[in-house]
Amino acid sequence: MVSLLRELIYIYIWIIFIAIIFTWVPQSSGTLANIRRVLFSITDPVLRPIRSVVRPIRVGPGSLDLSPIIAVVLLEVISRLL
Repeated sequence: MVSLLRELIYIYIWIIFIAIIFTWVPQSSGTLANIRRVLFSITDPVLRPIRSVVRPIRVGPGSLDLSPIIAVVLLEVISRLL
C-alpha cells in the first residue's frame, strides 16, 4: 500500500512538471488546449492554496511562480515519511 502511494505521488510530481512545461507553450486551441486544461485541472487543487500564501515573484516583465517547487518539495517529504 505504501509503495502504491509513493508511486502515485511520483506520478503527480511528473504531472506538475508537465504542467510547468505547458505554461511555457503559447496557448492554442485543439488537442494541446485540451491537454493543458486537463493538466491544470489536476494540479490546480494543490497549487492554488500554495499560491494564495506564496505570491509569484516579479522578475522583470514577468513573474516566477514558486508554488510548483513548493508542492514538489512537500510531496517528496510526504513520500519519504511514508
